[in-house]
Amino acid sequence: MVGSEESEYSIGMHVAALFIIMIASLLGTTLPIIGRSIKGLKSEDLPFNCGKLFGCGVILATSLVHMLLPAIESLTDPCLPPFFSEQYAAFAPALCLFAMLLLHLLQFCIAKQVRKNLSEKTADLEMSTPSGSPSHDGHSHAHGHLFTASQKHVAAFILEIGVMSHSIIIGITLGVTRGQEFKALMGAIVFHQFFEGIGLSSVVLEAKFAKKYAPLIAVVLYSITTPIGIAIGIGVNSSFASSTSALIVTGILDALSAGILLYDGLTNILAPHFADSKFHEGSTGAQATQIIFLWLGAGLMSLIGRWA
Repeated sequence: MVGSEESEYSIGMHVAALFIIMIASLLGTTLPIIGRSIKGLKSEDLPFNCGKLFGCGVILATSLVHMLLPAIESLTDPCLPPFFSEQYAAFAPALCLFAMLLLHLLQFCIAKQVRKNLSEKTADLEMSTPSGSPSHDGHSHAHGHLFTASQKHVAAFILEIGVMSHSIIIGITLGVTRGQEFKALMGAIVFHQFFEGIGLSSVVLEAKFAKKYAPLIAVVLYSITTPIGIAIGIGVNSSFASSTSALIVTGILDALSAGILLYDGLTNILAPHFADSKFHEGSTGAQATQIIFLWLGAGLMSLIGRWA
């Protein structure tokens, strides 16, 4: 979203937005961590699941309504060369698909290497353990458990990469936006960062990393990426506002970001959650509540697309 040259650009408001969004991101990611410390409340409990799914809904709506649609509009603008507006109007969706497939390939390669490493460790243990002993019989079970845990680690890692890259992009977008559009976009990003932070933090907590500081690293990285993007946007604003190439740059980045978020939301949050036996073992009321929160997150973030 590139502001027009005649629109007013306030550096003060942009700097203030940098800190406001940092605080919103920090609050969203720390909420599940603080809640986990409350006695008797677990990260698998209904409030956390509802928050995670609400955040997932926000992520999915952001990818399609706030990223892919603007990408299509930017890359089909009449000001651009005919290749974009006439010869291949599907450039933005194609880039979105490319980002999804690239992220899938990355996750597959990492998971394949993890499986190989675990298999080698299991083989070494079996060779050193007498056949028929209870330790020997438990190796296959332990291998399956470790691989499942590793899959969650990979999913959390991929989600963090996707969210960070997208956060930089939306930060740059806000940093170069001006006028009334800036206020509407800032409100949408504050809402988005808070609830996306809840979703991200919940996934990291569920992964149960051996290093206790892993969630804190996720909090710090998530909280600073959008502000870094805003700072970059402020820095390049003067040249960005009047450049027709800005349409191509923002369009490409928005399209790639849409694919990253769509893959992360569906593959690393939504599908694993509803495939988990814990979800199916819950009551019908608990299941319905979680689905409602998913729809609420997606619906509210889509509604915000009316103004930003």
